[in-house]
Amino acid sequence: MLACRTCIRQSVRHLYETDHAIVIGFVRQVAETPPPIRVGATHLRHIDWHAYPELEAEDAASHLAGQVEDWLGGIRKLKLAAVAG
Repeated sequence: MLACRTCIRQSVRHLYETDHAIVIGFVRQVAETPPPIRVGATHLRHIDWHAYPELEAEDAASHLAGQVEDWLGGIRKLKLAAVAG
């Protein structure tokens, strides 16, 4: 978790330039992903890139890509709702 905190600290100065951000961290074992948080007006989400020894690299990459697609889809829905609302 320390590495995640370091990534967040390094990203904070850029958070005020965007509405949504992600931090991608490598995990070598099953762990609980930190919940999404809000920093100022920015929604920040942590995404795990699974680096399990028993997981094929292609499968890990597909899982990560799926998480990023879900995150981007959520942003799109929020923006469409804001325009419609």
